[in-house]
Amino acid sequence: ISSTRKATSPPIREPLLQILKEEKVLILGGDLVGKTSFTKKVFEDLHREGIIPVLVAGGEITSTEPSDLASLRDRAFRRAYGSERLEQFLQLAPEKRALIVDDAHRSPLTEADADSAIVRIADTFGYVIVVADESLPMAVLDSRRDDGDSILGYQTYSIEPLGHLKRYQLIEKWCYLARRAGDDYAVLSRRAQQLDDLIAHAIGSNLLPTLPAMVL
Repeated sequence: ISSTRKATSPPIREPLLQILKEEKVLILGGDLVGKTSFTKKVFEDLHREGIIPVLVAGGEITSTEPSDLASLRDRAFRRAYGSERLEQFLQLAPEKRALIVDDAHRSPLTEADADSAIVRIADTFGYVIVVADESLPMAVLDSRRDDGDSILGYQTYSIEPLGHLKRYQLIEKWCYLARRAGDDYAVLSRRAQQLDDLIAHAIGSNLLPTLPAMVL
């Protein structure tokens, strides 16, 4: 991922460290760029850091009422961890709780109301990660009716397509996993180079987007 606030921002290789530093982040990306995979990875990484993440799908955000949002939070917790530990979770300090909203743009609410709902449900969490389509910020901006708190104030990052080096490393790893008995490093390297040349030609001819899922 890379920051959207600097045109020449370098890629961030440890997203979790950046999330823990910023506390509230908005992650944007187009179709098939790996947003849901990113969400699952962050969920696991937060767990390893001793922070309890709760995952909410954007399509579940159907109300801006505080009571409905609290119920949504509780349902999401029970879905991941069961009912027995909910009270213990609610008593944790905010810095021990993280909210992840996946596909925030899929809420059936208007963009402005979905924005307000996310901000409200995020109030009791120390860390908030909102993952959405890259078109969401403009849609929220167009539909907002006031200057109150908004996810537009979160530090914003984008999931970028694969560069050449990362693409080759992915192809090389795939060739290694699919290796046959007797294949040595030279054979695997040659096979990876042939595939990389083929994919580079397809991308250069606009036959294939530079997205991880499509490259695989």
